[in-house]
Amino acid sequence: MKFIFILISIFTIHQSFSQVKALKISNKSSEKEILIKENKRVRITTNAGKKISGRLKIINNESILIKGKQIHLSEIEKIKKHPLAISLVTSIIFGYSAGITLVAGMIVSGFIGNPWLLVLSLPPIAALIHGTSKTPNFFKGYKFSKGWKTQVIILNNG
Repeated sequence: MKFIFILISIFTIHQSFSQVKALKISNKSSEKEILIKENKRVRITTNAGKKISGRLKIINNESILIKGKQIHLSEIEKIKKHPLAISLVTSIIFGYSAGITLVAGMIVSGFIGNPWLLVLSLPPIAALIHGTSKTPNFFKGYKFSKGWKTQVIILNNG
């Protein structure tokens, strides 16, 4: 019993004194502030136009790490939240829609007896399959060319 009490005490003490790094995105003109905590999924567009999505790791006050790639904060053109649940749901919806379109095209072309109707259903199917691999992100992006600034801060959990 004492062991369990000591274990719970150590866990709660550790949690009360632990600190979490976060990326604070602020805009002076609109006076808005957004916090993205470390280990949250984000999608970043760099100044070179490269898009990278993955978990946010904060290395220091000047750089972050996403998918093993170190990115300086000044190299970021746009950042947006990219939760895994939304990505999975949109991928599933696009996948099922592609399957339904294929089956509907086969049924309609079979009933009518014209195989060209199946061929006409292929472009929408291809677009839906592409949507499963490149899931759209419906979250608002923060472009640094429009006055958004980043800053690394430390949040106390206690």
